[in-house]
Amino acid sequence: MRTHALSFAALALVAAIAGCGGHPVQSALDSNQSLWTTKRPTTYRFTFNWLCFCSQEYTAPVEIQVENNAIKSIVDAGTTNAVPMARWKDYKTIDGLFAFIQEAVGRNADKIDATYDAQLGYPKNVEIDYVQNASDEEMSFRVTAYSAP
Repeated sequence: MRTHALSFAALALVAAIAGCGGHPVQSALDSNQSLWTTKRPTTYRFTFNWLCFCSQEYTAPVEIQVENNAIKSIVDAGTTNAVPMARWKDYKTIDGLFAFIQEAVGRNADKIDATYDAQLGYPKNVEIDYVQNASDEEMSFRVTAYSAP
């Protein structure tokens, strides 16, 4: 009888944890996204780069300028040359980066490590490994040099 009570208690605990957001990074993602949403400026810029087993063109740092939650310009951070608009689809606003992390949570990625800015909540460094024992499917990014007028 006692074994059944312990089994029921363990099952209840698992159900409670599953009902509380599921993925372990969800709580930090939600709280930081909420902080960003309340403090997000109308205009901001940041330096961004993907970190992955991708082409150098794709991983090169870029400076992204955002106005009214839409990308206004992207320039190569090394050369200051404008990034062609055809490549803008490879980049995101801060809100888009939150959506990218949420998509990884939804896909039940094996590993998601994220650090967020303590004052504004935007993601600063994110590492996503969708399948732990697979090679070259990891996607990571870094946000640096954030500024707002």
